[in-house]
Amino acid sequence: MVDGDFTLWESNAIMQCLAGSKLNSLWPDGARVRAGIARWHFWQVAHWHEGNAGFIWENVVKKLMGGGDPDAAALKQAGEDFHRDARVLDGQLGNHLYLVIC
Repeated sequence: MVDGDFTLWESNAIMQCLAGSKLNSLWPDGARVRAGIARWHFWQVAHWHEGNAGFIWENVVKKLMGGGDPDAAALKQAGEDFHRDARVLDGQLGNHLYLVIC
C-alpha cells in the first residue's frame, strides 16, 4: 500500500492501517478489542498459514516449479496441521458468532 510517502506491505498490517484510518465497527476504538483482532491476525500467520502452506506447496507451487508430484508424507503432515489448527477455530466459533466480540 502506498499513501504519499508512506509505503506499507504485509496484508494484516495494511488491513489494520486501513481499518484504523477512521472510527468504524470493524476496528473499534479500544485497546482490548484491537488486541483481540491482532491476536487472530498473528495466529493466522503463525498457525493457519503454516497448515495450509503444505497443501499449497505440494499441490500448486511444486508443480509450477517442475518439482514433481506431491509428496504423500508432506500432504499427510499438512492435513494433520490443518486439522489441529481448525480445532482452534472451531473452539472459538463454537462459542461465539465471530472470532472477536466487539
